Amino acid sequence: MGALNEKFEKEVRLVIAAMESERGENELAKYLRPLVEEVARKYMDDYTKKFSLSLTEEQDREAFLAGWKLFHFGIKKYYERIDEMKKEGAERYDFLQYMTWFIKQGVHTYLYELKEKQSDANEA
Repeated sequence: MGALNEKFEKEVRLVIAAMESERGENELAKYLRPLVEEVARKYMDDYTKKFSLSLTEEQDREAFLAGWKLFHFGIKKYYERIDEMKKEGAERYDFLQYMTWFIKQGVHTYLYELKEKQSDANEA
C-alpha cells in the first residue's frame, strides 16, 4: 500500500502544481507525455482499422495532438476530487487511468469528425 500512497501523493502534488502555475503544468505534461503517446497511438490505430480510415501525415499528427485537447479539463476535474480522495477510506482514482479517458476522448472526437467529413466527401 505504501507504493500506491506514494504514487497518489506524487500525482496529487503534480496536479496541484499544474493548477497553480505554468511551470507546474509543464511538469505534469512531461509526466503524462508517455501515457498520451501510448494511449493516443493505440486508440488511433484501433479506430482507423475499425473504420478503414486512412490518415495523411498531418491528420495523424493532428489526431495525436487531439489527445492533449482535454488536458486542462481532465486536470481540473481530478483537482476538484482531491480533497474527497484524501479522506480516509475514500475511493481514489488512479490518475493515469483517469487521464486515459480524456486522452481517448480527444482523439475520438477528432477522428470521428474526420471520418464524417470523409464520408460526406465520398457521398458528394
